[in-house]
Amino acid sequence: MSPELPARPKSQALMETALALAVGAAVYILWPLTGLMRLGREEAWFGLGWALLLALPVLGQPRANADAAQAGPEGQPSLSPQACQRAALLAGGLFVGLLLAGRELGNYKLWLGVVYLGAITLRLAGLGLALRQSLPPQPRRDPRLALGIALLTGLAGVLMIPWLRPDLAAAWPPPLPQALRPLAAAILWGAIVGSLFFVLRLWGVGTRAAWFTFLALGLGPGPALAVGWFRLLFLALALVLLWGLALPRLLRPAAGPGTPHGPEPLPLYWLLRALLLLWWGVGAAFALALAWWQPQAAGLFSQSIWLRGVGLGAFLVACAGLLVEYSLPLLGRPELTGQQGQGKAQGVILSALAILAALAPLLLVRPPAAESGASRLPAASRADILASPRTLAPEHPELEIRVPPWLSGVTRVFVVSLMAHGLDVGQGEAVAQLVATDDQDIPHIFSLRAGVDTAEWALNKREVATHARHAPARVAQAWQVFEPTGETFQAQTYYTGLYLGSEVSRLKSVSLRYLYQNPPGRQPVTLEVRRVFVN
Repeated sequence: MSPELPARPKSQALMETALALAVGAAVYILWPLTGLMRLGREEAWFGLGWALLLALPVLGQPRANADAAQAGPEGQPSLSPQACQRAALLAGGLFVGLLLAGRELGNYKLWLGVVYLGAITLRLAGLGLALRQSLPPQPRRDPRLALGIALLTGLAGVLMIPWLRPDLAAAWPPPLPQALRPLAAAILWGAIVGSLFFVLRLWGVGTRAAWFTFLALGLGPGPALAVGWFRLLFLALALVLLWGLALPRLLRPAAGPGTPHGPEPLPLYWLLRALLLLWWGVGAAFALALAWWQPQAAGLFSQSIWLRGVGLGAFLVACAGLLVEYSLPLLGRPELTGQQGQGKAQGVILSALAILAALAPLLLVRPPAAESGASRLPAASRADILASPRTLAPEHPELEIRVPPWLSGVTRVFVVSLMAHGLDVGQGEAVAQLVATDDQDIPHIFSLRAGVDTAEWALNKREVATHARHAPARVAQAWQVFEPTGETFQAQTYYTGLYLGSEVSRLKSVSLRYLYQNPPGRQPVTLEVRRVFVN
C-alpha cells in the first residue's frame, strides 16, 4: 500500500490566506490613489475578486494513493495544486505592481486583465486538480467531480464579470436587474461544462480527455464568451441537449466495477502546452463561430478588451512553455518536463507550434517605414502664421490670419487640420474655403475637401471607420488614444499643400471660411485648424 502524503501545515494555509486578503485590500486601497482613469468602482470589484479567488482553500490531505497523482511517468514529479496556488499569489502581486506602474503602461487595463485572467485559470485549474486528488477513484456515474467542475466554471464566469462588463464595474453595489443576466450566464455555463464532463465519462471517454475539456471550456475564453456574448436561451438549450445525451446511459443498468485507476499525471510542461493550444484554438474557434452566427457581435474584435488579453496571454504562455522546455534540462531537472526519448519527434513538433504561436502577434505590428513627406514638409516650413489652434464651426464661421510683412517669395500655403463629428461628410465634399490674398489684392481661392485635404480625426477607430463616408487624407501627425472600454486606436491630423500658381512677392492675409451645410437635428461638423504655415 502506498504511504500517505504528509498533510499541509495549517500555518502555511493561514499565511496564504492572509496574503490573498492582503492582495485584495491592496487593490482596493491603492487603485484610487494611483490617479489612473477609472469608470467608477473597479477597485471594489477587483479587490473582492482577488480576495475570493486567492483565499479559497486548497485541500491539504490527499487520499492514500495520491502519490501516483503527484508523479509523472516513471516516477517523475508532476504539478501540484499548491504550485498553482503560489503561482496565482505571484500573479496577484504582479497585478498590484502593474497597478502602481499603470501610468507607464498606456492601456494599463489590458495588462491588468491579462494577469487577472491568467490567475483565474491557474487558481481554478489547481482547485480542480486538488478536487481530483481528494476524491476516491470514481465509477463513471459518480457526479461529484462533475459537480465540482460546474462550481469552478461558474465561479470563473462570476470572477470575469468586472472585466467583461465595465458598465457594471462603474457602480458598487451593482444594479441588480443589469447584473442578473451575466450571473445567470455564468451559472448556466458552469452547469454546461459540468454536465459535459459527466456525459463524456458516461460515454466512455477517459478522465484525462474529459479533464482537458474542462480546461478548454471551463477556463480561459469559455466563461468570457458565455458571460459577454452567448444568449441565455442558447445556453439553456445546450444544457437540455447534454442531459438528453446522458439519459440513455443513465437508464442502462450499471456495468460491473472495473479496476480503479488514479488520475493520470499532468507534468508542468504538458500543462503549459495544453493551455497554449486550448487557449488559442478553442478561443479563436468560438470567437469566429460567434461572429459568423451573430453578425451584430462585430464589436467582439473591436470593443472587447478580454479578446486581446487572451491573445497576449497565449503569447506569454508560449514563451513560458519554451522557457520551461529548454531551461529545465540545463538546470539539471529534465524530469519535470515529462519528456522521454521516445517522445522526441512529438516534442519537436510541439516546439515548432509554440514558436509559431509566439511569433503570431508580431503579424499585428506595423513594420518600420521610411520617413514620409507628411513628416518632412511641416519641418521645412518658412514661417507659421497661426498663433494657436482655432476651430471653425457654424457659430465661428471665419478665421482671419495676418501674414508678417517681411515674408516674401511665397509659393504654397499648408494647412494642418482635423474634423470632428464629420462621419456623414462625403468624400470630396467641401468643408471650408481658404482665401490667400496677395499684395495686389488678388485672391487665391481653394476648398478644403473631406478625404482630400482633411478628414475625421478618429478614422482609425473601428466603429468610426465602418460608418465614415470619406477616406483619410495625408497624415501630418498621429498619436495613441486609450479609451475606457479598452479600445486603442491612432488619432490623426491631416495636412494639405495649396499651390498659389506662381511665386507671390508678399501675402497680405489668409482667411478660412466654414462652408459645410449641416443637416438639421444633427451635431454640427467642426474643423479644427491646428497649424497654418507657408513655404
